[in-house]
Amino acid sequence: MSSDQQDLSVFPKDPPQPHRVRRDGERDLSFQGWRLAEACVERGRPVGSYGDRERKTCVSIFVTVGAKLVVEVCRVQNTVSDLSGAVSAEIDVESLVTESADEILAFLKSSNRGSFGQASREAWNMACEKFPPLAPYATEHID
Repeated sequence: MSSDQQDLSVFPKDPPQPHRVRRDGERDLSFQGWRLAEACVERGRPVGSYGDRERKTCVSIFVTVGAKLVVEVCRVQNTVSDLSGAVSAEIDVESLVTESADEILAFLKSSNRGSFGQASREAWNMACEKFPPLAPYATEHID
């Protein structure tokens, strides 16, 4: 998806919006573009008692006006950390900027211990439906 050969008809019809993606260990990333997909999955039970743990994973996929693909994986784990009921939150954010669908798929798998998780699958399928250049990558084809 080289920006020199962009087919503007493949971009969403609504105007691009400003976006900011958090990056752990780096400056945040800002760009103009479109959110193609966002999917969140929650696991565990809502925190309330000592030791309770709630996890949430959100995956967002964007395309920039320059045809770069941006992926953000955000994991939040809330834990009741002591008997007073205090809740501690751990937030982990990973992101990728690429022009390659294959790199996105590899990134989504590696960010989930080598497997394509539920949030990744839902976001990937939405992005492939919304952005035609990703459509051929929606499924793995075999003969």
